[in-house]
Amino acid sequence: VDRAGFVVVQELFLTETARRADVVLPAAATVEREGTFTNAERRVQRFYPALPIKLGAEIDFVITARVAALLGHKLEDRAGSLVFLRLAEQVPGYKGLTYTTLAHTEEQWPIVGRQDLYYGGTGYDNHQGLGVQLPLAGVYAKPAQEAAPVLVAPQGALMVYPVTRLYDRGTTVLPSRLLKDRIAAPVLVLHPETAAAFGLEQGVETRLTINGVTAPVGVRLDESLPRGAALLPRSTGLPLWGPVAIRVNQPSIRNDSPSA
Repeated sequence: VDRAGFVVVQELFLTETARRADVVLPAAATVEREGTFTNAERRVQRFYPALPIKLGAEIDFVITARVAALLGHKLEDRAGSLVFLRLAEQVPGYKGLTYTTLAHTEEQWPIVGRQDLYYGGTGYDNHQGLGVQLPLAGVYAKPAQEAAPVLVAPQGALMVYPVTRLYDRGTTVLPSRLLKDRIAAPVLVLHPETAAAFGLEQGVETRLTINGVTAPVGVRLDESLPRGAALLPRSTGLPLWGPVAIRVNQPSIRNDSPSA
């Protein structure tokens, strides 16, 4: 949003936010482009397009570069490999890496998978590159920080913490008919004693109000959780971005179906 209130949205789908925008920049999906990702093991690996890019859509870095050009800045907009070269030039941990080095392969032992129909794992003969593991020291170093303050809910309130589910209600998952039954439901998870203190029990539906939005949520009990706190998945209908103290309404509807 610029100073004049002009709204620009970059999206894969025509979401409600995109519908309200003045300009929508159609972005290509991950499966429509090439690039690299760095996993939790610090290993940098290539990925390749699986589908042709839809007419009218553009890759993220191309959109960014064209917007930057309108502002008088020059960014790479020709190829993902050139963007990666610039990354390697400017970020110390990636120094010296290229698509060629990421494509290196070598014999892996033990030899598993391949043509073995009875192998129970996920091994396969890698012809596309093993990637490169970044050095640990200095790559993600951050200055020491003070310990986070302990969050305590006011009397009569419940401290709710957001958790991430693999299949949330994001725009890349919600449209899928195949994943429909696996999408995370708005379920409040808490210790049985905490639930009893708020008049909640397994299978009961209550209503929560978070950041001005009220929505029904299910209740699931879990004895492994600490008392006085609750978990709620992100992206399930309530604007939950961080820990928040809330007031719990009285349960309204009993739902004996399994909670997700």
